[in-house]
Amino acid sequence: MIPIASYAYNASKNAVTKFTPFLLMFGREPELTLDRALRTPHTALDGKKPDVKRAVGAHFDVDTSNAEIRKVICQTHKIAAERTDRAAKRTMETTNMALPEQANRPLRPGNLIYEKENSTTTKLEPKWKGPFPVLEAQTPNVTI
Repeated sequence: MIPIASYAYNASKNAVTKFTPFLLMFGREPELTLDRALRTPHTALDGKKPDVKRAVGAHFDVDTSNAEIRKVICQTHKIAAERTDRAAKRTMETTNMALPEQANRPLRPGNLIYEKENSTTTKLEPKWKGPFPVLEAQTPNVTI
């Protein structure tokens, strides 16, 4: 059951990157059972429909080299990273607009703050130390 669920997840497009994890990993879209049964031709990398006899995998024909596959993987990783960064910025802006007074609030003596733990921690260890009271606040330095 787990392999089927894993394949279903890896064959589904991500909402942010607009790519499937399978494409990001292998440089091509997965060939689904239904596609294989119906022998549907897939769109090639250049956007053209390949000859059904030469079609192997979702995007590549027999003449596709490892260099071309590597190029596709690099391109998709770059595009996915850009889309992820844009989505993160949109999320940050939306969050900051919802709480503008908290996002830009200056620190004052007496406020409680947490300090980020810079050492590598495991996922079960706390990533923050504190809370510590602010003793003196002179931007950008804060004495705790």
